[in-house]
Amino acid sequence: MKYKNLFKPMKIGNVEIKNRYFMAPMGGTGQCGPQGEFSEKAIEYYVERAKGGVGAIFTGVTFSDTKIDPIPAGKNVNANVSPTKFMETATPMCERIHAHGAKVFIQISLGTGRNGLQSSPSELPYTFNPAVTCRALTKEEIKLKIEQEAAAALTAKQAGFDGVELHAIHEGYLLDQFAMEFMNRRTDEYGGSLRNRLRIATESIAAIKEKCGADYPVTVRLGMKTYIKGFNQASLDGSGEVGRTLEEGMEICKILEEAGVDAISVDAGVYDSFYWVHPPMYQPKGLNMEAGAAAKKACTIPVIVAGRMEEAEMAEEALEKGWPTELQSAGR
Repeated sequence: MKYKNLFKPMKIGNVEIKNRYFMAPMGGTGQCGPQGEFSEKAIEYYVERAKGGVGAIFTGVTFSDTKIDPIPAGKNVNANVSPTKFMETATPMCERIHAHGAKVFIQISLGTGRNGLQSSPSELPYTFNPAVTCRALTKEEIKLKIEQEAAAALTAKQAGFDGVELHAIHEGYLLDQFAMEFMNRRTDEYGGSLRNRLRIATESIAAIKEKCGADYPVTVRLGMKTYIKGFNQASLDGSGEVGRTLEEGMEICKILEEAGVDAISVDAGVYDSFYWVHPPMYQPKGLNMEAGAAAKKACTIPVIVAGRMEEAEMAEEALEKGWPTELQSAGR
């Protein structure tokens, strides 16, 4: 009973989760087979996490685009390369995870944008070599990416996944680039106002719900603040922000909830501020507590927080207090 809140059941949409311990999505090598299916290594890894007692597992990023920015077969999990082969591995994986009482959500991406030398909302410098420019997506290509993601979500649902996480308005990936005025210079309906910059995300949510049903849970990974002063220029303390402020992150939470999102998974930072999105040991524990408190204040749906949250006492206290405003000094 020392951690009564951590072991209290909760719901994301209509899916009941046995506790508040979530495995955050993490990338890694060797997770896929030659046709974009889950490898035996990945399956065993996720099943072991379920055996350990975690309430919900979010898989490492999987892709859906095979037409605009295709990733070579065997590089990453992709439900659209061979849906049949994908289901041959995903279905038994989901069944084995469920056998241990855990739920499993699949994280699906529209693309990496400038982080992976793919097409982007505007012409943008490649993250790892600013001398190289990533081209801008056309409106027709945006629609096709959304269609492919919805198709992958339906395949995932049929395979037994309990929900989908939209990847991601975080870490500076494609949807994050669209959402930031600093990186989105479009003059069509996918640029300009914040709602326009989020249009690709909200249309993706609508497409997934249309394919999979309105009650099929959809979550979004959201970086509440970016901590950047410019391309490849980080800000450890958040000063000189040109990307996303915490206040804008709160507005995004409201828009996502309006769009039908069932939960928001919060972190902070982008590739340009790597020590926020992948915090090293010198970052304080619970460094995204402020972001979690702000998100919780902005919306009524569940808020999941990542970022050095491994201490049970700290997590229990946060749940006990309901992400109060007095936690806003954390992470400074």
